[in-house]
Amino acid sequence: MPGLTHQPLDIEIGTAKFDLTLFLREQADQLSGVLEYNTDLFEADTIERLIAHYEQLLQGIVTQPEQTLAHLPLLSEAERQQLLITWNATQVHSPFAPDVTESFAQQVARTPDVLALTCEDEQLTYQELQARVSQLAHILHRRGVEHEVLVALLAERGIPFVITVLAIFQAGGAYLPLDPLHPAARIRQVIEQSGVRLVLTASTLDTVLQQALDGLALERQPRVLSLERLLQDTSAEETKALENYVNPRQLAYVIYTSGSTGLPKGVMIEQGGMLNHMYGKIADLHATAEDVLAQTSTQCFDISVWQMVAPLLLGGRVEILRDEVAHDPSYLLQEAQRRGVTLLEIVPSFLHALLEVVAADEVRRPALTGLRWLIPTGETLPPELCRRWLQYYPHIPLLNTYGPTECSDDVAHYAIMQPPSASVSYTPIGRPIANTQIYVLDRWGEMVPPGAFGELYIGGQGVGRGYLEGPARTAEVFVPDHVSGEAGARLYKTGDVVRYLADGRLEHRRRIDQQVKLRGYRIELGDIQAVLYHHPLVREAAVLLREDEGIDKRLVAYIVAHTAAVEKNTEEALSSRELRQYLQQYLPAYMLPSAYVVLESLPRTSNGKLDRRALPPPGRGETAQEDSPAYEAARTPVEELLVQLWTQVLRPTHGQGAHIEQIGIHENFFELGGHSLLATQLLARVRDSFGVVLSLRSLFEAPTISVMAQAIEQQRGQANEHIDVIGRAEPGDEETLLGRLDQLSDEEVEALLSAALTEEEDEG
Repeated sequence: MPGLTHQPLDIEIGTAKFDLTLFLREQADQLSGVLEYNTDLFEADTIERLIAHYEQLLQGIVTQPEQTLAHLPLLSEAERQQLLITWNATQVHSPFAPDVTESFAQQVARTPDVLALTCEDEQLTYQELQARVSQLAHILHRRGVEHEVLVALLAERGIPFVITVLAIFQAGGAYLPLDPLHPAARIRQVIEQSGVRLVLTASTLDTVLQQALDGLALERQPRVLSLERLLQDTSAEETKALENYVNPRQLAYVIYTSGSTGLPKGVMIEQGGMLNHMYGKIADLHATAEDVLAQTSTQCFDISVWQMVAPLLLGGRVEILRDEVAHDPSYLLQEAQRRGVTLLEIVPSFLHALLEVVAADEVRRPALTGLRWLIPTGETLPPELCRRWLQYYPHIPLLNTYGPTECSDDVAHYAIMQPPSASVSYTPIGRPIANTQIYVLDRWGEMVPPGAFGELYIGGQGVGRGYLEGPARTAEVFVPDHVSGEAGARLYKTGDVVRYLADGRLEHRRRIDQQVKLRGYRIELGDIQAVLYHHPLVREAAVLLREDEGIDKRLVAYIVAHTAAVEKNTEEALSSRELRQYLQQYLPAYMLPSAYVVLESLPRTSNGKLDRRALPPPGRGETAQEDSPAYEAARTPVEELLVQLWTQVLRPTHGQGAHIEQIGIHENFFELGGHSLLATQLLARVRDSFGVVLSLRSLFEAPTISVMAQAIEQQRGQANEHIDVIGRAEPGDEETLLGRLDQLSDEEVEALLSAALTEEEDEG
């Protein structure tokens, strides 16, 4: 209307209609606007940063009109400096020598008589350990172990394993751990791919190795040496350490991880990266010579390296806990208390099981008075687990850790001293450790602002050499460092989606590919699918990590049979049992699906891609139950008790409060949903209930109640054979004997018992 003027007014309406709304208006030669947001979802600081980034983008559009939108700047110069320099200012000088061998030798000189290694009743001081290591190093060196020579090691965890690793280092070589529980085909695959020419093996595993080597071409057969014989032959060897300079760029170890193509990947880590990770752990844990670190990890898991070696660099002690201890929540807590463990590292899924034990028996809960740190690793750590742990043990903080095998293990730490608030949904992975750089980049390789999600790239001393299989595979994820501009530097492209929080901590959310974590193991789903596709009756296959309500995380395989197989009515051949038996010839136990679902076709999206969200949860009839053997009830008291133990252990795989159908004595533990962690817990319950110790390997080879009962009866029979009648007491003799014992001092009774035990050992 003529003569009417207007002026915009900001009106506080109190409630945002949408989560985020941007209002813009044009005034003369400028734009002005308002950003309305939901205060339940956004902090004021976050909105201010968002506005600043939008203004930076608009400025870039004006000043760089020829630039593509993807490469226009969002960050101010101050933010770039913060992300590039301030939050990555991790450069420190390590107090250790440039290699593990020299660092350990220096510590031996400082504390020769201090305990270095203990495992059950076996123990070695620093000086004793150094002597055994040096003797074996001389033998290995004469057999050709030197710089860059890779030695495969097939042995159970224990003191001999640690001695051998340190001896290989001293000789200048690198070690490749082989898992005794892996199938022969997988061990053969690793030996063949790695091209290793020397294998050291424990005599108890000769059969395992021979099965692996049987299918290997003659020209690829490595030399095999008995570890026991080598260690026995060391008595005449020089105890002085080899004078052998080790370069920080020298190969230290190779660890194989799951590969997306069906072939495992051999990750090469150098001495400098390995040592830097150990220093980062020691620094952030404030570790000292008083610390006792529990060695609990399997030898093929990257965390085993620092668990075996790091305490030996500062005068601490490595306490090796056997699998039956390390994988049993109740037993682990008891042994940690009894053995004075101060540093304990576990995966979050095991922490969940441990907390269930603690909550179930608060009266007998170990106080863990000596434990200084609990170190969750290998998986995403739910905040609820932190709250529950600190509820029971408020004096023991957690150190959440993150890192890929390709970067010498962990690259980021986050200390949790107080329970996270109820509003926290994700536990941060923290900040980079010493001499490590972390960048969050978009798909075009540009740094993203704090709060925005991007892919995590890692730089610094811990970045590994690459993959053993060749440069092509390495070049896919080990890329030139274009961020720092440092000549020759490389970044590792993790595939993890993360973001920086406002205070510089990192938060991990998900993967951009099909890699998953299950009970701490890194698994490429494509690795499992590739093996399934080789089955002659499988036309299509997909594998999913499911976390259905009330049920433990589990791998589920979805199968579509070949048309010809369906027409010939060969569904029986595609049963869960047959598929599992096929897979376990090629894959480790932790990669075997817990359930198998046979579908007519895999669900697809409108553009033809697999619709993983539409894959159905497995039902009772689609798991291993449909082809179980005919039900046969327990026949003996031993079998009856085993049925109870199996039911207790397997309940978490069927959901909270779920009813488990009666278990027959010929049913397969793993086909019922069991896995390696539950297997160890089952064996612990067998030990407590029957007083016998069964090996994990025996359960893998014959996982039925009937066979387990036979093994228990056999061990009991052997134990009874060793009980000899040494005489018969006449009536009244017991009173005379007890009267005599009562007159003895505690020292005399102890001496008497010691003498009796010594005599028994001599007779045995």
